[in-house]
Amino acid sequence: MTGGLSAARKTLGGSSSINGMLYVRGNHRDYDEWRQRGCIGWDWDRSAYFKKAENQARGADDFHGTGGRCMSRTRRPRANCRPPC
Repeated sequence: MTGGLSAARKTLGGSSSINGMLYVRGNHRDYDEWRQRGCIGWDWDRSAYFKKAENQARGADDFHGTGGRCMSRTRRPRANCRPPC
């Protein structure tokens, strides 16, 4: 190997050993559909709980909160990245 970054490494467990940290709330329509199907308490009106749990690095707004235990930041794409072919 000549140094630099490599997407493939040997590890016990293979690719399934790679953990990614991703925070996704989901689409509000999914929550509302769950409520309509009888899942009490699973409507988008509960989104205040997401805001309370979140600590958004860029600050609070209508959809994001600060002060919570879940650190969150928006990843900006690098300017020098090319789209895949």
